[in-house]
Amino acid sequence: MWQRHCSRKTRMRLSFSCGRATLVWGIILVCVLVYPAASPANDMSPPVVNTKEEIMVILPNNTAISLVLIPAGSFEMGARETERGHRKEETPAHTVTIGYDFYIGRYEITQKQWLAIMGKWPEPAMMETWDTEANNESPILKEVRFEPREEWGIGDDYPAYNVSWHDAKQFIEALNLHLKKTGQGHIWVRLPSEAEWEYACRAGTTTRFFFGDSLEAPDNAEDDGTRGRYMWYKGNNVPYGSKPVGAKLPNPWGLYDMYGNVYEWCEDDWHSEHEDAPANGSARINSPRGKSRVIRGGGWHDAALGCRSARRSAAPGEVRTACLGFRIVGDLRAAPL
Repeated sequence: MWQRHCSRKTRMRLSFSCGRATLVWGIILVCVLVYPAASPANDMSPPVVNTKEEIMVILPNNTAISLVLIPAGSFEMGARETERGHRKEETPAHTVTIGYDFYIGRYEITQKQWLAIMGKWPEPAMMETWDTEANNESPILKEVRFEPREEWGIGDDYPAYNVSWHDAKQFIEALNLHLKKTGQGHIWVRLPSEAEWEYACRAGTTTRFFFGDSLEAPDNAEDDGTRGRYMWYKGNNVPYGSKPVGAKLPNPWGLYDMYGNVYEWCEDDWHSEHEDAPANGSARINSPRGKSRVIRGGGWHDAALGCRSARRSAAPGEVRTACLGFRIVGDLRAAPL
């Protein structure tokens, strides 16, 4: 859980840290930054180009999103009590059967893709923040901006971050509208359920990581081991910050950065364990909805064990941070009304 990163000032509040930026429920520490926002193109995009194994969703600004086919099937979700490094919230391990094919992003949504659909980053907001330079004992009210910054990674192929769950949902709504307008409405997009995310991440494997159970056996003195070939995490991420998507090796189903780089939002409300979780792969949603949502995959500031296939964490849906992004699911079934 995020609480392990709490500072002295925020110890009693749900919080987590990304490098030097500590975010608290309702309190965010971010520097003011400037990044030019691109405007979506006005021209209509060409129809999507499909194969059974991959769908390319065509966006404005000469970009696209690659969606990879994930076949229907069953898997054991969560961690067994015998899994080394497991946490209570990952239990009990249970069988989930996903009775439908779906598509999922080959990569996390990038900054170029975000701007192609949204045209700008989330609006600045007046928020309470901790001014670490002044070492103030109480938060101050100041304008906080959410554009990417050099320190955390800027570029077309870097993941979109500083994106809340609600921001991700707005992107998805805008993308679905774009799909309808450009003749690509046979597919609609959404956030993955937590079960869909773990199923796609495991890619048919049952070990702690899709590359095995061990974190050891480096190839040479300058290599951080098998793990370093598949993920950006605290042990190999120098300087700290996000990295361009797709720079590491994919999992067996061709998905990149399922471990590390940035955490990824899921549709589900947070529950502290898997007891009574849906067995059909659907999202676990409260009525009314809770404050916190599930996030998966670990981030660039986490130890390797924080990026295991079963590892799950939570963040309030309104939080924006340099450690948090998302990938999308493509669904060929009828869209909900």
